[in-house]
Amino acid sequence: MVHVQRTFSVTPDPATVVDYLADFSRAEQWDPGTKTCTTTSTGPVGVGSTWHNHGLAKLADPFMHNEFEKLGDETVESMTTTLNAL
Repeated sequence: MVHVQRTFSVTPDPATVVDYLADFSRAEQWDPGTKTCTTTSTGPVGVGSTWHNHGLAKLADPFMHNEFEKLGDETVESMTTTLNAL
């Protein structure tokens, strides 16, 4: 399993960021590895909500580590920009 981790700072308050990230269908806006992400559950987003994410993650294997490192850097940049615009 590939493990990529990044830390970054954003300007919105934590509640705004958590509310935004709670709806994972927004991953298309900040994750360069997500091509589409749709909610598969019904009702409001909450514990137990599910999504179908179509992207690059299904290609993960030890040989893809460098690509995921690069993708992690791109995600930090796009997520920081997206969250700072909230």
